[in-house]
Amino acid sequence: MSLSRIIFIKMNFENTFIFTILDLTHIVTHRGFMKAGRYLLKITFIVLVILLVVGCSFNNTAAPHSDIQNGVLDLQGYDFELEGPVRLNGEWEFYWNNLLYSEDFSVLNSENNEVKMMTVPSSWNTGEWYEKTLPAFGCATYRLNIKIDKTDILYAVKMKEIFTAYRLWINGREITSCGSVSDSKEGFVPMFRPHVTAFRADRDSLEVILQVANFSYKSGGLSTAIEFGPAPMLHEQRERTIILNYILFGSLLIMGLYHLGLFSLRREDCSTLFFGLLCLIMDSRVLVTNEMFFVTLFPGAGWDAWVRTVVAGYYLLMPVFTAFLYSLYPDVYHKRIIKLLLFTGFISVIMVLVTNQSFYVKTEPFAQILIVSAAVYLLSGLIKAIIKKMDGAILVVTGTAIVLVTTINDILYGQYSSSFHPMSTLTPYGMLVFVFIQSYILSARFSNAFRIANVDELTQVFNRRRFNELTENIFEKSEKSGKTLSLLFMDLDFFKAVNDTYGHDTGDLVLKLVASEFKNSIRKGDIFARMGGEEFALMLPETTAEEARRIADRIRKAFSEKDIQIKDKTIRVTISIGISTNRDGESISLKKLSKNADQALYLAKERGRNRVEVWNSPHTL
Repeated sequence: MSLSRIIFIKMNFENTFIFTILDLTHIVTHRGFMKAGRYLLKITFIVLVILLVVGCSFNNTAAPHSDIQNGVLDLQGYDFELEGPVRLNGEWEFYWNNLLYSEDFSVLNSENNEVKMMTVPSSWNTGEWYEKTLPAFGCATYRLNIKIDKTDILYAVKMKEIFTAYRLWINGREITSCGSVSDSKEGFVPMFRPHVTAFRADRDSLEVILQVANFSYKSGGLSTAIEFGPAPMLHEQRERTIILNYILFGSLLIMGLYHLGLFSLRREDCSTLFFGLLCLIMDSRVLVTNEMFFVTLFPGAGWDAWVRTVVAGYYLLMPVFTAFLYSLYPDVYHKRIIKLLLFTGFISVIMVLVTNQSFYVKTEPFAQILIVSAAVYLLSGLIKAIIKKMDGAILVVTGTAIVLVTTINDILYGQYSSSFHPMSTLTPYGMLVFVFIQSYILSARFSNAFRIANVDELTQVFNRRRFNELTENIFEKSEKSGKTLSLLFMDLDFFKAVNDTYGHDTGDLVLKLVASEFKNSIRKGDIFARMGGEEFALMLPETTAEEARRIADRIRKAFSEKDIQIKDKTIRVTISIGISTNRDGESISLKKLSKNADQALYLAKERGRNRVEVWNSPHTL
């Protein structure tokens, strides 16, 4: 299978998968699909794990024989179509504190100076270089010779994280630059801009010269490898990454705004507020990492603004995530420790915003220790929540663990680069897993809160509050359209005798069975509710008084002729029903309609029970 075919399959898989996540999140918010949502969550989680594995395999595209040795990379016989672009990993010629050009090397070669090597990718100050520790600030020239077969195709290089300004020449021609390179702080301008640059190869040997300067960041040099290959292949690869990042950005933005909207409607539940903020902070990470859309959206912002955004967003994750978990499970955490974590987290963010870069960048190791310590404490609380069998605790731990693993992976990658391991930028995938899992949990909680507020706990039908809300909407539509509707009030006859004779437990079972029979008897679109005690109500849209009487008689006869069997007890209940209708052309309020139905029910009881009465009919005069 060709690389282009593999890329196409993976791209379509990722796009389809992320849109499926949004669909599933919508589905599980509906209480009728909660059970199905649990099965879908399991399937989706498995697919996410597969996606992570596939994503890792695609990140590591360099072939084993592509490593550079002694400043030379031999790609003669290399098949780009089959094996993909090459990461320029390995030993580059390295000239410290020198900004050299192509013509300078002929002089150096004639003098037989010793050529020293630097392993790429790596920061030049992360370890000893020929028994010498280099400082972070300085400049250097990297040099590499590449042997190729074909000169008739358009090649390209993909430039990523090079700290913090550079110029690139190939065969003596400058093809790209970023920032302003200088051998001193004067004249130096840092910049960070991932991009792909195409060029023509005029011969089968490519001399690559890279000048790098750093006088602003804690690390200098090439922290990620330059990629080399046919221009269409690298452009396609970058476009695929951009599409995926846009989808991630849009998904996190929508989920963040959605949960902030939920909080505005139900302010007593702070978990939706903190989760919405968490989504937006994660969203900012998509802007400032990988292809770094921040630089594209705000080209005039500069290097300092970019670094502050990266570090502040990174520090802000900890206190907001802490607040989110505490809002979910306050009983498993100590309030003082939570306050300490929140205080230190927000102080760290303020420090990034008000101090200069040379100071706050040096504090990163301490911040990482704080974040890891907070993560351990928060996970210990989640383990307590699992032991106590709190709602959603296992899923929260699963999502949190995935985010931690992918975040630690990216921290290690940032510190040690691909010389340590090949899997980079997994955090967006981990965030997507986390967001989906937490959205499911919050949706389940929101649905449960809706059910508690609107559904009668015993009979599992609408309660009085929800019935009044729904009937108001139906009544308004009926007034506008001029269509008739009917309201039924129903009461179980002599139900107190059932409780006194058989006990309240049996009485509750009778109420549950009666409500279940009602639900099975009514039409789609009718609104049925328990109003309290043994009283029920039924709203029948677009129903005349005569039609309502027929429906009520059918319900009454069904109960009067049916025995309710509860264990060894046989119980028969009868129902009295009062009906009120807003007849054509009649102007009547909902309050008056309800009062009339109640009066009709009173007449039904007064006239012997187990009967139906329609308000203002000849029989009620």
